[in-house]
Amino acid sequence: MQTEHKPSLVQVSGSLELPLGGPVMVVEGLNEYLDSNFELRNLIFGTSLIQLRNQMKIKTLADNRYGFPCRPTPIRARKDLASAQILLIHGYYLFSTLLAIRFSKTDSIFVMPHGSLENYQASRGKLRKHLFDYLVHRLLGKRKITYLVGSNSEVDSITERFMGAKVVVVGLGVKSSLIQTQKLRKIDDTIVLMCISRIAHKKRIDLCIRALAQLSKLNGNFVLKIYGTGDANIRKNLEKLALELGVGNKVFFYDFVTGVAKHEAFKDADIMLLPSENENFAIAVAESICELRPVVVSKFVAMHEFVDKYRVGITIPTTDHMRLSNAVLEIHDHYNTYVENCDAFRNLLTWDSVSKNWIEALTRKQN
Repeated sequence: MQTEHKPSLVQVSGSLELPLGGPVMVVEGLNEYLDSNFELRNLIFGTSLIQLRNQMKIKTLADNRYGFPCRPTPIRARKDLASAQILLIHGYYLFSTLLAIRFSKTDSIFVMPHGSLENYQASRGKLRKHLFDYLVHRLLGKRKITYLVGSNSEVDSITERFMGAKVVVVGLGVKSSLIQTQKLRKIDDTIVLMCISRIAHKKRIDLCIRALAQLSKLNGNFVLKIYGTGDANIRKNLEKLALELGVGNKVFFYDFVTGVAKHEAFKDADIMLLPSENENFAIAVAESICELRPVVVSKFVAMHEFVDKYRVGITIPTTDHMRLSNAVLEIHDHYNTYVENCDAFRNLLTWDSVSKNWIEALTRKQN
């Protein structure tokens, strides 16, 4: 009996450093499913603390995260790219993307831009981006890219930028192993609000602190726990804001967490907040739902579609701290209902479920 031949696939990514968040978790979470369905090779341009199947690391100049190598692309990597039937690239504006397209010969080229082509990012580095787009166009020749995205919010921005581009919504997932059954819990004397993200302006953690101050006027038992690393100046300003609003003793900062430590952070929390100005998906929101913790997100977080459809939290229409605090109170008043909804629909966010969309998209052109 002959073994069914699997198509060869090369997955290309830049540095896989856990604090970079979503893109890294996608590569890691998707990897075993790719390995089961394809003859998989992983090319990583940069550093990585993640162990992937059949991986090859290519050192970058000064360990840059943009895929610019410190020496010519190794022969083995060129051969892998040249022989691949399917090319899957993570990230768009990276030198590793150019190299992957340059050495590949397949017509089946898939790119997950991880938000880099959204309109929110369009005003930054316009000249550099136009040059990059031109180089991609020249390297592709008559070949076309199929863009894979996590949510519907990215589709319009990509088709506006590249007329006639093919975009497929495949979704993003959460590791099943991180999901544990938890009993419904009553909110106790201390109500823990949680932020888990990079410390960056667009995350609008300042609104969470302002909402906490407003909530504390009504109920002194609210606290806010912030997990993540990022801009040190922004963190100092956030600490200063908490003191100015009289909630310095209710705001706690923690370093980036992963694995068991992240699970414990969710276990300690009651409601997760992400009033961000822009999120093309937001893995942390999916994780929170899977950990049975309702969420409050802004309409600029693409996951709000899931949040609204399955009532696993509340979407606020503007980045406004009063709306944020009111949403927290609404969830607080109907907490068990929101938790039950998280429990009922969280399986839709696991890689076991989402990976099927990816495999179908990647194999469609092979049939």
